[in-house]
Amino acid sequence: MKKMFLTGLLISMMALTSCDEVIDPENKKTEEIPGFTGTMEYADIKDIKNNIDSALDQDFTHLKADKELNISIPDKVSRLTLTYHNDFFQYEEKLTELLMSDHKPFKMITTDEHLGSHGIMKSIDSNTEFFKFDDRGFMIWEKEYAAKCHLSNGETKAILSPDSDEEYDLKDGKMKASDAVKYAQELGDKYMAVIGKEGLAPRYVILREYSEGINYYEVEMREKSEYGLIGSFFSAFWDADTNFETGSIKEKVNSTPFGYIINVCTHNGAEGLLKNESEYHIKEANDNDPQVISLKSALRYIDDNIGESINCSIVNIQYENTIYQCGNRKDNENGIEISNDYYTEPFWAIDLYDENTRTFYIAAIDCLTGEFLLGKRPASF
Repeated sequence: MKKMFLTGLLISMMALTSCDEVIDPENKKTEEIPGFTGTMEYADIKDIKNNIDSALDQDFTHLKADKELNISIPDKVSRLTLTYHNDFFQYEEKLTELLMSDHKPFKMITTDEHLGSHGIMKSIDSNTEFFKFDDRGFMIWEKEYAAKCHLSNGETKAILSPDSDEEYDLKDGKMKASDAVKYAQELGDKYMAVIGKEGLAPRYVILREYSEGINYYEVEMREKSEYGLIGSFFSAFWDADTNFETGSIKEKVNSTPFGYIINVCTHNGAEGLLKNESEYHIKEANDNDPQVISLKSALRYIDDNIGESINCSIVNIQYENTIYQCGNRKDNENGIEISNDYYTEPFWAIDLYDENTRTFYIAAIDCLTGEFLLGKRPASF
């Protein structure tokens, strides 16, 4: 899988979805959902949380719950409207103090023509690291070696769970994936505290090869919220092999690459933080707790469609809010319709592992429409 973090910003401008479409689950007929053999149930999120055991205790053919299964379901759900931060520069001093270990930087204010629609770009550079960000919150901070790793377009060696104790060779010795997550979590929590947000949660750990026998970790993070994790599937499905899909879901999961990646390249800790989109805040939330497809139906759907030769452990179940842009203004320079606002759609994001083939499957189910995508990667747990 090739690196896509910087190019993802441009992709997100072009892959636009209307904010006007609202789907009413009551009008969604079961027969409109391809590949589903049972009755698709919609339920309140509280009922779903109270019936997790019954969802996992179904008579599956291809699935079983892992003994260390991680489940994250919020107490309430909403289709959110998000808007850009107006002045990310207010955090410049505190973020520079947090991130820049070399305290003799020089400053250079520029406007990057490729990111012109995202406002003014600032670069703070020193001999060993740099911090680049714009007034809406797109940012990249990297120390020298982490930048070399990032720019190497390292081959993906494995997708790992955040609690994996498998260890791999880095530049300065072996490190467990779970230890890389601890470094990433420490930096992520400090960063979010500066900008006044709840925090970040690790979602995937991507092992990449920098050079022969030397690897580094990318820890993909999602933003925590009372409505569940907020982000997108940009690393999980980027260039993944697709086993099964319905509707336009593949366009959805690749539409707006949003999230945080924290690079851990040595035992010195986190040495790079990249955010692929602008900072935002929740502009509006519909707290009517709309009914969504139940976890029981989602798991049944996966079992029906995963394939006859596949047998997987369910290792991670997440209720996630995946981000799309609303096309309501134009970048005059490039003639591209872009937006100040995002909106979210709810997804069941369910990670599966086939021990026999050492394959990692990522299942995404739109909680309102039932659209389904199953992707796979060689993986390790």
